Amino acid sequence: MSQSRVNLLLVICFDGAYMFVRVIAFLCLASAGLSATTLYKVVDKDGSVTFTDVPRPGATPVVIGKANVADTSSNVLRNNSQPKTVQIQYPDYVLSMNSPANGATIRNNFGRINVSATLSPQGAGQFQLFLDDSLVETSGTPVFQLENVDRGEHHLQIKFLHNSGKILASTQKRVVYLHRTSVLINAN
Repeated sequence: MSQSRVNLLLVICFDGAYMFVRVIAFLCLASAGLSATTLYKVVDKDGSVTFTDVPRPGATPVVIGKANVADTSSNVLRNNSQPKTVQIQYPDYVLSMNSPANGATIRNNFGRINVSATLSPQGAGQFQLFLDDSLVETSGTPVFQLENVDRGEHHLQIKFLHNSGKILASTQKRVVYLHRTSVLINAN
């Protein structure tokens, strides 16, 4: 392709894009500020289109339809201004720890503590076991077995959570005492 053809194509493309941008910009301005003024479309001999508010020979009036405007006044939003909240009603769950008993002394050299609870009424969710206010295990059933717990006084609590994470029930904290053989005691 020769250099003159490339230049001619660039001029045509640039001139067409430039004209398109000018027309769009003019229409935006005209529709915003000149809604009461008559607009005219003029097509020149070379085919270029010009929009103007001054009538010229060969110009045709342009009819601009009603503007597409949304009403944002507070009257429109009055009925929808309050967000609708859905409150889920949960049953009154009661979670009771069955074992170990409060104040129980457990003798186990492996540091094993069996913990169980009962939920009434039955429900879908997760049970969390807390040992000394730290989460140690999560299960779908209220039965737990702790291993290698250090000897001494410990506080146990179980919480029942909905699948969304909301706590629906919890047991009272229970104190238990674990006795283990000390590693410092020599068997010899």
